[in-house]
Formats: sequence, structure tokens, C-alpha cells
Amino acid sequence: MSYLVMEVHPAYAVVLDEEGRFLKAANLRYQVGDTVQDIVELQPPKAKPPALWKPLSGVAGLAACLCIVFFGYYQPNFVPYGALRIQINPDVELTLSRTDRVLELEGLNADGQSLIAGYDYGGKDREDVTEELVERAIDLGYLSGGETVSITVTSADADWQAREEQEAREDLEKRYGETIVIRIGPAPEEPPATEVVIPVAPPSPTPSPT
Repeated sequence: MSYLVMEVHPAYAVVLDEEGRFLKAANLRYQVGDTVQDIVELQPPKAKPPALWKPLSGVAGLAACLCIVFFGYYQPNFVPYGALRIQINPDVELTLSRTDRVLELEGLNADGQSLIAGYDYGGKDREDVTEELVERAIDLGYLSGGETVSITVTSADADWQAREEQEAREDLEKRYGETIVIRIGPAPEEPPATEVVIPVAPPSPTPSPT
């Protein structure tokens, strides 16, 4: 059975199993968002059995609390909220949660697929992934000094979109601003090549002897 790490603490972690149960397990250097196969479950202290007459309202209240905890934590962290597109020559797109967790990474062209090949974005946020992808682009020769990186954020939430674009730009400029240009908005498309037709005059006929 696999478990999703929901919370981490110095001595223990809270995980969600495939049956939707929250379990407390020993923290074996987990990080939030990790998927693990085996855990060391921490057993709660044995409690006295509840009285048979205890009303069922307590069970309903517990279920409601679990729903609040589950959706209050899961939705902002693991539900897609927007996308960040990075255009160098490699063209890649990050699917983001509302809290900037990277949920999916896709190469939009052949160079983009080469750029992300073998890259593990699991458990990372937008700032880390964008900086690491730019670093990879430099190492692989896709990006050099003076060139431009275009970033575009899309979301149904216009305020979140504008904030993400600004923060993404500031994060990259802080690290690479002296060597490359960071711009907001899609990269301009290259105009199609124009064929130039040079007319060639036919050769003059040789005059016939009289």
C-alpha cells in the first residue's frame, strides 16, 4: 500500500493511505508530498471503550472535522490552480497549486522534452523548479548570456496570476538578472522565412548569318 505524506513533524508524520485514512507514522526524513510504500505506524494509546449509549453525533462531528482537515489541506496544495510557461528555446509548462506546489511538468516542444528528461520535480515549489530548469538550460547550451527567458502565468484568478508572474520574474532576476533577460509574456513568434525570387532574363538569341 502507498501513503501520501500530508504533514511532517520532528518525531512523526501524518500520512494518507489509499483507503482515505489519516495515520501517524514515524518520520523517516519524509517531506510533505512524498509518496512512500512502507511506514512505521505509531499506535495511539489504548482508550477505554465508549459507552454504548454515547450519541452518534460525536461520530458525525469527527467525520466533519476530518473532511475539513482533508479539504482544507489537500485542495490548496494538490489541486491545479494555474500554469506557468517558460520559453527559452525549450518550451515547458508547470502546473501549479494555489500554494505554488508543482503538480505536473510538461515539455511543449522537442527541446522542452529534452530539458525535463530525467528531472524530478516531486515535492518542489515553483521557485525551485524554475531556477533549476533555467540552470539546466544553461548547462545544456540552450541559454547563454544576454538571451531572454519569457514567463507566462495563466489562471482563472487574475490577482493570483499577476502575483505569480511578478514573483517568478523577481526570483529569476535575483539570481540571473545580470546575465539573462527575464520578460513577462509569451516569446514573440519568429516571422516565416520570405522567399526572394530573382528574375533571370532569357539569353539573347544568336543572330543568324544573312
